[in-house]
Amino acid sequence: MFQKNLEFDMDITYKNEVIKEDDYVLMFSKKGGYLRYKKEDKLFYTLRELQSKLEYKREEFLYGFKVFSKRYYIYSKDVDITKDFEEIRSFKFLTHMDSDDAYILMNASHVFLWNKKSRYCGVCGSKLDIKTDERAKICKSCNAIFYPQIAPSVIVGVENNDRLLLTKYNGRAFKNYALVAGFIEIGETVEQAVRREVKEEVGVNIKDISYFKSQPWGKSNGLLMGYYAKLDGSDIINLDEEELSEARWMTKEEIRSLDINQKSLTGTMIKTWLNK
Repeated sequence: MFQKNLEFDMDITYKNEVIKEDDYVLMFSKKGGYLRYKKEDKLFYTLRELQSKLEYKREEFLYGFKVFSKRYYIYSKDVDITKDFEEIRSFKFLTHMDSDDAYILMNASHVFLWNKKSRYCGVCGSKLDIKTDERAKICKSCNAIFYPQIAPSVIVGVENNDRLLLTKYNGRAFKNYALVAGFIEIGETVEQAVRREVKEEVGVNIKDISYFKSQPWGKSNGLLMGYYAKLDGSDIINLDEEELSEARWMTKEEIRSLDINQKSLTGTMIKTWLNK
């Protein structure tokens, strides 16, 4: 998974510190794509390197996190795409970058989107201000506090003896095979969500649910939690065609022929099952 190398080296604790010239700046477009400067053969730039390319005020930079000794800030404004920048959309974080860079950009994207979508108080409608003692926003009119949204979801590897259930999404840009997945509803335990999602999407029952690993997923404000489960009863698939275009029980030989990206939790779970 993309966080594997930096999981214990990224310090996400919020700090109320003014950006300095040697700190890194991460910029995003209106559509949420990362903006890379075309004229330099690297991915991240310091404030000093961007000073001649960007009009800014220092209060427009949001503190993101620290990786080793380097601090990363997110530019809070949308940047219009110009001839000097190329946009890297979020799905390419996993296909065109190494794992460390993907992890950094996923987390930065989460901060950027949270800031963009939480400008006004949901209680009284007043404009929100950044809190200085934690990663949150506060309404100075009614004192309501708003934290970054984190949406928990489950990914389920359903085993049927020597076969694994793989699916394809319906109407999404991602066309490869994946596992059953979905968001946790209000009032559900994680285990209830695992059973419900499998039943809703493919119409089968499961048992022996066991936890695997988790992964932050900044592009959807998500926190993915991976589980394996065994088929309980009939293996006849009743497909939810609104969510999925395909669902199949696949053997190890069939899965080995697929292109599996292990930067994602889904890919790691599929590969782990293959190596059992």
